Amino acid sequence: MSTMTTPATDRFPFVKREDLDAEGQAIWDKRCQAVNSTGLGGHFNVMMRSPRLCQAVSELEGYFRFSAVHSKHDREFITIVVLRKAAARYAWARHEHQAIRDGVPAEVVEQIRMQAALADIPPAYRLITEFTRALTFATAELPRDLFDRVIKEKGERWTLDAVALIGHYSLVATTIHGFGVRAREDVDGRTF
Repeated sequence: MSTMTTPATDRFPFVKREDLDAEGQAIWDKRCQAVNSTGLGGHFNVMMRSPRLCQAVSELEGYFRFSAVHSKHDREFITIVVLRKAAARYAWARHEHQAIRDGVPAEVVEQIRMQAALADIPPAYRLITEFTRALTFATAELPRDLFDRVIKEKGERWTLDAVALIGHYSLVATTIHGFGVRAREDVDGRTF
């Protein structure tokens, strides 16, 4: 069980459980239980300034972990592609190792970290990389050809869940950047 004790941002004071009302403490406790921690750091600590927002984001994350159709492997791979494109170092530091534990080869994780050209990504990861990069902070409609290829290979439900996952981690990245949440150097000594 991990403990979060140091603030990851200097824009707000660190929220402590004892500073919350009963509803906020219950939401805090539920989130800590979900991630096997005794405290909340990073973007979830920022979100605890609005406990119901934190709860809603946590519940959506729970959906991706326990109810979505994609595998843990695909979930973590999509996550690191979003986080890298968004340069969200705090979340990258947490998910980089999880992706490897869930079966993404370390060499592929390194290619994503280094923003390798799509042609250099192994074929088994190329379509998901292209799809995720195209949708992360998208300003235009996903090209029809790319949409059709993903639907054909992965199916409708997988695609729907993946689009929502990309949106979720785009929200995480936006929160990290909006509130200046930084990775601790002992967690992420490398840079992008």
